[in-house]
Amino acid sequence: MEKRKSYITFTRDLEGYKWFKPILVLLLAFFFQTCASVILAMLYFLIKVNNGLSLMDALGIISGGYDTMDVYSPEGALYMLGSLAAFVPAIWLASLIVKDRKFSTYGSVCPGFDIKLFGKMLLVGIVPVALPCAFSTIYGTDYTGEIKFTVLGFIVCTALTLFQCIAEEYVFRGLIMQTVGGWTRNAIIAIIIQAVIFASGHPYSIYGVIEVFIAGILLGTVAHITDGLEASSAAHFLNNITIFWLNGFGFQTISTEVEFMSIIESTFIDGLFLIVVIILIKKGILPKRQAQEQIQPVEGPVFNEANNYGNEE
Repeated sequence: MEKRKSYITFTRDLEGYKWFKPILVLLLAFFFQTCASVILAMLYFLIKVNNGLSLMDALGIISGGYDTMDVYSPEGALYMLGSLAAFVPAIWLASLIVKDRKFSTYGSVCPGFDIKLFGKMLLVGIVPVALPCAFSTIYGTDYTGEIKFTVLGFIVCTALTLFQCIAEEYVFRGLIMQTVGGWTRNAIIAIIIQAVIFASGHPYSIYGVIEVFIAGILLGTVAHITDGLEASSAAHFLNNITIFWLNGFGFQTISTEVEFMSIIESTFIDGLFLIVVIILIKKGILPKRQAQEQIQPVEGPVFNEANNYGNEE
């Protein structure tokens, strides 16, 4: 029986693989994302100044890190979350220009991002992710009573958090992890390196950086054992949206300064989700997927609604 090829390393066997192409994709993707971020920032400043806020105050909001983070107004959510969500079309365009490989191969080994599977993992993740996250927040922070959300801000925040989380998974658990996996053919090294980069991109205090690093390891492991980004994207979204919702409705959940206990809580939540995923795989409820023909160019939709995964034989 042929050994199953990992989501992290299978792109190495695609026709036309060149070790340097992912670097070009990454550089181009960051360039396109930066362009989108600048445009959204200009729109943000324009709206804020038009609403009576000084330019310096608006600059203070976006430069204050997590302490002044505004995802509660529509313009704030559009800039702060939309800028990150832009990584998905940025990677798609970059991979198209470089002609590295099909964009769908970032989503899973099938290939494609299975929307139905993602929906199932959202439901699965409510108990191990959303509920513990909400519980630790409600009983671990003070209630200020300040409602930060506007009605439109709540809608925009919820929608863009979904795409922001998927986009981060495509960058870290997709492009970066698969790139390192293709170079080394070693899943463990790839998982660790993407987690280091993932943590370095979050401007927290030292405990916060450690927390994000561990989360990156666990989410990378989830993507590895499920051979795709659907489950890790679901866990990522449930964590972020729970925090945003609670913070927007009066709980102080977001701060640059992170306490040690937060590492324990976050690791427990992400670890519990990983355990649930492992159990589902072992019971055959969440079958592991087998990569399609890897020596030929991968064909398939970017987002695959078909339940096209099967048991390993």
